[in-house]
Amino acid sequence: MTMRANKTRWPPALWMTLALALVAGGASAGGLFSRSVYQREVLPWAAQLRGADAVNLLIAVPVLLASAILTHRGSISARMVWQGTLLLFVYNYAIYAFAVHFNLFFLAYCCVLGLSFYTLLDSLLSLSPREVGERYGARAPVRTSAITFFLLSLAFAAEEIREIVPATLAGHPPKSVAEWGLVSNPIHVLDLSFFLPAFVIGSVLLWRRRPLAFVLAPTLMAFGLLMTVTVAGLTVAMALEGVAGNYLGAVPFLGVAVGFSWLLVRFFRSGAVAQGK
Repeated sequence: MTMRANKTRWPPALWMTLALALVAGGASAGGLFSRSVYQREVLPWAAQLRGADAVNLLIAVPVLLASAILTHRGSISARMVWQGTLLLFVYNYAIYAFAVHFNLFFLAYCCVLGLSFYTLLDSLLSLSPREVGERYGARAPVRTSAITFFLLSLAFAAEEIREIVPATLAGHPPKSVAEWGLVSNPIHVLDLSFFLPAFVIGSVLLWRRRPLAFVLAPTLMAFGLLMTVTVAGLTVAMALEGVAGNYLGAVPFLGVAVGFSWLLVRFFRSGAVAQGK
């Protein structure tokens, strides 16, 4: 199915997005305003979860709804943002589902994780990479984006491996695992297993100008923008609750978010030029 198939009524994908937004918004509001939700978590981890809830509620859910509606109206650029936002919910709610103690919103976490994954899958399967590539390929910032993806992937992977390898050699858990009261760090798992490799793959496909790259790249840019804003929000939340030194740790992530925004705007402008707008 495709969200552009019938503009006289909402297609299933849009109803799924609406359901996702309502459930995610409710779970985020509950986690943000009720201290009992994360009462079994240690303070640094609970602070980060509340920071993620705030970003979900105030930024991710509104972006999800706005981009879905614009996608329904026929905007390819909005569709890339919509897919990137769905990817953010897959990432975040995999963490909620697997790394948060069982609480009132467990079924909500499972619901959001499933809805975001299958809605994203539906959108990707109904897209034509060739058509998207024809729209963006001629003028898109291909080399700049490819290099940016590759360097950021290396930087984030190096930072995480720098924590993991010494701890492994010393025979104890990494610092974040011990301080956050976790069995393992779900961020390490998701980044090193799935998301950082996805950016490397996107980099290679862009460099070779493969049609799939012009679907993957703007989707990852939107995801990267929202994810770095989320991490900045976590840093601010930890500072507010007294478990981080100050707010300056948010600045580098906001800088990366600005970079992703710039790349995304250039991609979308390349599509507008191709359409003669």
